[in-house]
Amino acid sequence: VSAISPEAALAVSQQAVIYVAVLGGEAAYNGFSISAGTPGRPSIGWTLVGTAGLTTASSVVMRVGGKGTSVPLQTIGSAAGLAISGAVLFYFIKRIQSTPYNDREWPGARAWPATMSLLTFFILAAYAQALASSI
Repeated sequence: VSAISPEAALAVSQQAVIYVAVLGGEAAYNGFSISAGTPGRPSIGWTLVGTAGLTTASSVVMRVGGKGTSVPLQTIGSAAGLAISGAVLFYFIKRIQSTPYNDREWPGARAWPATMSLLTFFILAAYAQALASSI
């Protein structure tokens, strides 16, 4: 088990913080603009899991990325971030599937969850790289 470099820990944490802000913003924007009960509407529960979990994982990776810190905690933080971002990616894929398609609208109601799926994949990849470098 090896330590993640402080620069890599900072990079993963910065990406996670920006992603969490976008995740919360998307849920708030679409939560207020889409009627309750509409298929594909953001879930407060999943949003809280994603924002709280990834914020915690990034703070563990960042906090232990400095001098004299615990290497196993970096691995745990990276693994937690990977698992949480994987769960959030699954959630967005389910949102895409449950959102009705209307060929008269472009880009359509599926654009938000599809874009968020792509962004979630990027944060998943960042945590996967952090985990790989900590093992």
